[in-house]
Amino acid sequence: MRSQTEFSPLNLFALPAGGDFIDLRTRFHQIGVFFWACVIFPPYFIAEQYFSFHTTRYWPILLPLYGLVCLAPLVYLATQSLKCYAAYTVTIGVGLVFVIMACAGGNESPGAFWLAGTPWVFGLFYGVRGVWVGAFVMAVTFAAFVGANHIGILPNLVAEAGSYEQVKLINLVGFGIYNILISHYFIRLEASAKRELHKQRQETENLLRILVHDVANPINAIQLMNQAAKTGLYDAEQIMALVDNALGELTSIIQQVRKLRALKDGKLALELAPVSMRRMLLETLALMDEQARQKQLAFETEIGDAPAEVLADAALMKNVVIANLVGNAIKFSRPGQTVAITLLQSRDTVTLTVADRGIGMPQSLLGNLFNPCESTTRLGTAGEPGTGYGMPLAKTILSKLNGEIDVVSRQDPADSGTTVTIRLPSWSPVDSHKR
Repeated sequence: MRSQTEFSPLNLFALPAGGDFIDLRTRFHQIGVFFWACVIFPPYFIAEQYFSFHTTRYWPILLPLYGLVCLAPLVYLATQSLKCYAAYTVTIGVGLVFVIMACAGGNESPGAFWLAGTPWVFGLFYGVRGVWVGAFVMAVTFAAFVGANHIGILPNLVAEAGSYEQVKLINLVGFGIYNILISHYFIRLEASAKRELHKQRQETENLLRILVHDVANPINAIQLMNQAAKTGLYDAEQIMALVDNALGELTSIIQQVRKLRALKDGKLALELAPVSMRRMLLETLALMDEQARQKQLAFETEIGDAPAEVLADAALMKNVVIANLVGNAIKFSRPGQTVAITLLQSRDTVTLTVADRGIGMPQSLLGNLFNPCESTTRLGTAGEPGTGYGMPLAKTILSKLNGEIDVVSRQDPADSGTTVTIRLPSWSPVDSHKR
């Protein structure tokens, strides 16, 4: 399975996509913010030495350090290591700030309070341990500045220019803007990560419900075959064939749920291949025939002989989409009714329609039918349970296949029922040569 990626403007390279990488992406984004702070703020103070203090004697140190800061994304691309990327960025970035501070007088510089951000920066990269390391680095650096000033070896460009108060004010404003922007972004970043994690948990719960719901069909088929065997309606060979088919469906459904989880996490792309809608529909009807018979329902089909090929993931199309539509029609039909199933193929489109004359849906339910966050589950006419997530999932799969789904439902006592229509681009061998 290959992981999907998404480009990160903050880091200038692609990051892993999907739910399993939320924490990792958050860390990368935080490092990216610090990287851009080191790219944006230092040039002002470097340029200030020339325009305000009329000297470039420290540029041979500052400019190479600044260049090394700008190379941080290349370090990750070369090593593919978050630890190396973080260590390089924090070491060079903090080192550049300390050198700028040393040029302005160290502990006596108007921007000495920037030292106070050292524990925060190290904590951002390395957690609680980083806070203590940052505090140690801050203390050692401050002591070094004090000692260097005591013996008179540190330059003090600001004091020499006589603009201490002015530069201090500029530093205060810059420090304030920096903290406001960084705090605002980090709060939003954490909130976004929490929302994504909550969404991931919801999707996981939904998939579990779907798994429980979907495995019920083949299990019910096995139970019905067992009952049919006792009554002698089918011979042993027929029953074994149907049971084998149902067990195969169980295996397929489990694989399908794994695929869906991987799709949502960005780990797996749809395995698209030309598949026959006619074949998948007939297999689904064969699996559900006993379920419909037990409810005294009849399938009225208009399928034709054309294979009606589409480009799709066969397991997902069959078990998530087709089985869900037919299963719902059975579930909400009354005994003795008919379920009409039509499969049509035009030059550009394959259209599948499943229509029942069952209990229909109220408009309030119809409006939320594809919303996984709204409860749309109902018991069937024989008390059959459901999850309410089948239709949202079917729509998700169809949208990935450039397909459409429409639902029309009525609750008129004289004419009730639901008609579901899906449309997919048809596939032909000519299409394979175009791709």
